[in-house]
Amino acid sequence: DGVVVICRSKGSRTAQDRVTKLLSTELFSFLAQREKETLVVVVNGDVSSPNIGMSSEDTHLISSELHISHVFHCAASVSFTQTLEEAAVSNITSSIQLQQLTKQLRNKNAKYVYISTAFVHGGSTGSDASPLLEQLHSLRTYDANEIYRSMLETQSYASAAMQELGFPNTYTFSKCVCEH
Repeated sequence: DGVVVICRSKGSRTAQDRVTKLLSTELFSFLAQREKETLVVVVNGDVSSPNIGMSSEDTHLISSELHISHVFHCAASVSFTQTLEEAAVSNITSSIQLQQLTKQLRNKNAKYVYISTAFVHGGSTGSDASPLLEQLHSLRTYDANEIYRSMLETQSYASAAMQELGFPNTYTFSKCVCEH
């Protein structure tokens, strides 16, 4: 048993370097160094790239050799200035790809867990007296699949939805669409 982390390289830092640095933080101080080295498998990949940016060997390792019980997806591009297409690829396509990977796992009972953001309610706001409910934000008459397609193609339908639903940027909009 252990944890598989799919991580992308960034600049001159390898995926392994990035995860090793993360594991050296106070958050993971409860783990012994040996546990960090034996329990955590780092796979180089990029969830926004085709096939999650993984080599065929790593794809085979994850889907056929390891017993994976849960896939937690918490990667996202938090840029508020991305185009609709960039936000769709980084925040929606990546989620679809990880859902598909979960379905390909040897363990057919593996669960997919999507970690979103608190900012998925468009122009709606809450207060201490009247907090926003933990539920899907309504896209009203808009269809999530059509919005996603539009974000990748013409963008007119998606642009209209984003404006009408009161989303201030493509990040919050893409995360809301992804939840659907």
